Amino acid sequence: MTTDTAQVDRAADGHGRAIGSLIAAGFGLTYVIVNSAMLAGSGGAGSVFRWVVVVAAVLAALLIAIRAMRLLARAGRPSGGRSPFGRAFVLLTVVEVLAIFVGVRFVAGVLGRPDLGVVWVTLVVGLHFFVLARLFGVRAFHLLGALLVTCAVLGWVLDLLTVPAGSALAGGVAAGAVLLAFGFWGVRR
Repeated sequence: MTTDTAQVDRAADGHGRAIGSLIAAGFGLTYVIVNSAMLAGSGGAGSVFRWVVVVAAVLAALLIAIRAMRLLARAGRPSGGRSPFGRAFVLLTVVEVLAIFVGVRFVAGVLGRPDLGVVWVTLVVGLHFFVLARLFGVRAFHLLGALLVTCAVLGWVLDLLTVPAGSALAGGVAAGAVLLAFGFWGVRR
């Protein structure tokens, strides 16, 4: 590998990690904010817990954003090569959005359980990371996908055990924490 090729690879890797981390931070923060509302309940300890979790998620997302911006600045500009967001990525995204939309409508409408929509979304998002692992050649996406699928399954199990807000805690807040952790992992160097 020539020095020029190595620099291009480092730039592309840096950009990919930074962009992926920003995406993970954004979605992780959204998961935490939206789903922690169900944990607040009627106030008291749940409200305090919610705000602690939300503040921690906001701080984590800000730290990821700062580190991602530094990584982008250090990486330099990637070459004008082929975009990794080709036809397969677009198709995967369309299938993911449709699966989320149809699944949430089914869970909320037919099953009458809108509270379980979050675990469906988390399941679909987790499964899509297995495909992304192949598309982008990022083996760590297998672990991310497995953790998100586990959060979804745990959310369903907690719901079956009638744990109050269990689906929001496992399928939402925990999934958000997983995404934030992976966002931080992407910008750790």
